[in-house]
Amino acid sequence: CNGIVVNFHMNVSNKQRGFDVWSPDPYKFIHGQCIIMKKDNIIIKDMTLDDIQNLRCFNSITKREMLVFVADNI
Repeated sequence: CNGIVVNFHMNVSNKQRGFDVWSPDPYKFIHGQCIIMKKDNIIIKDMTLDDIQNLRCFNSITKREMLVFVADNI
C-alpha cells in the first residue's frame, strides 16, 4: 500500500474517539484544513446538531485542530 495512515482524535459527547484515515497523498494531512465525514458515520451518528456544528479533530501530524464537516454524500 503506497500511502500514509494518520490517526485523528476528537471529542464526541465528552468521550475521546479516534479514527484512522488513509491517503495516497501524505501532503493532504500536512496542508489540509478540514475533514469531511458522512452523517451516518458510527463515530458521530448519535451526536446532536449543535455538537456536529462545532466538531473539530486533532491532527496527530501537525499537532493542530482541524474542522470536521458532516455531509450527506461524499
